[in-house]
Amino acid sequence: MPSNSAITIPQKPDIVGRHDHVGPSPLLEADDVARYIGMTADWVYREVRAGRMPHIRLGRYVRFRRESIDAWLLERERGPAAIRARSR
Repeated sequence: MPSNSAITIPQKPDIVGRHDHVGPSPLLEADDVARYIGMTADWVYREVRAGRMPHIRLGRYVRFRRESIDAWLLERERGPAAIRARSR
């Protein structure tokens, strides 16, 4: 193997914002939700433990529906722009 060759590390597919499937959206992991809302995965897990974020528990795993996260974010939005957005 040549020493100058670039090594490509396969990455986890970015499922946030993906719309090429039919049926229910795929479940998101805490890292996906954190990236989607601009927070850390630790913050997401703390919100789940406190019962403040919608989630699905599958044994010891926690998963999220994007639609539920979107609705949850809308409920928390504050200010005049938020009121106009919700009244549409």
